[in-house]
Amino acid sequence: MAIVGAQDDTFDWDNGWTGRGQFWVGVQTLSANKGFENDGCATTDECRNYGNGPTSPQIYNVTIWGNDQANGETVYGLHLR
Repeated sequence: MAIVGAQDDTFDWDNGWTGRGQFWVGVQTLSANKGFENDGCATTDECRNYGNGPTSPQIYNVTIWGNDQANGETVYGLHLR
């Protein structure tokens, strides 16, 4: 998968996603501040409503080209919550 020109998070998932991915490439714009932003469910009820358990992806072989500034914000290659 290739994502070019992401203006926010290049790869973003939450709410119990358990998929797999391989050979991902991301090229961010100057306004992008995270290569990955990955959240679980905010509450146990939220996970139940989506019918999923915790977020637990399997991702292999990823390259992200980012920047060292995103409009003055802190920049993260990987942000897990």
